[in-house]
Amino acid sequence: MNDAFALIPTINLYIFQNAAQTLNLHTHWVGDAGVDYHPIENTMVYAKATRGYKSGGFFGGISADPTNLLPYKEESIWSYEVGVKSILADQLVANAAAFYYDYSDRQGYLNQLNPITGMTAVRLGNVGDVAMKGAELELNWAPPQVTGLTLGFSPAYLTGKIVDSA
Repeated sequence: MNDAFALIPTINLYIFQNAAQTLNLHTHWVGDAGVDYHPIENTMVYAKATRGYKSGGFFGGISADPTNLLPYKEESIWSYEVGVKSILADQLVANAAAFYYDYSDRQGYLNQLNPITGMTAVRLGNVGDVAMKGAELELNWAPPQVTGLTLGFSPAYLTGKIVDSA
């Protein structure tokens, strides 16, 4: 980022100018591997591992302070999921899954104190390494006696925590 500035054009006043930051991005491999197994008719059990990432960059919002323009690193994730998909009796579909997400350098909005003004600003940055786990269940039933009707039930659980942060 070169020559970033904040200008109040009506009075031609620069709040800051000539701000510059450097960020070296890395090459990332992404993809997934999985296995499906059909132990009985109309039932599939599966497991899957996926690797992904989100690019790093610079905060693109309006800022009155050049320190809010600090770069943020790429976010990467390993995702693991196991589950079952099944068609049960008489138009009842049941799906269940459990998952674990292992983030490195998770991106999010940070509150940053400006030591000169004493004010807090919000900027995009890396909150740290994050672990999340959860489960979900999906039940859908289309009673054959009522054409066009589907009843559904889909509870889910998710918990997470920052496991390492600067």
